[in-house]
Amino acid sequence: SWAGSYRQRLPYGKQGVLHAKATVVDSSELFISSANLTENAMSVNIELGILIRGREYPRKVEQLFETFLVRGLFVKLT
Repeated sequence: SWAGSYRQRLPYGKQGVLHAKATVVDSSELFISSANLTENAMSVNIELGILIRGREYPRKVEQLFETFLVRGLFVKLT
């Protein structure tokens, strides 16, 4: 989850949300998508995603997530 202390807030109070969706599996597959896991996304919306296999890009994204965790930008959900 994106730590609230790092989110920008608009003058009227609305705070930024983490809208990007990316999943890394076994450091070798990277899935990036615009889709939310909602009924509309799965049935009526036009969504787009890409699956990247290999080690280079999945590992780069994994390292980015790890860096965000260490710096406190992301927090683990429990």
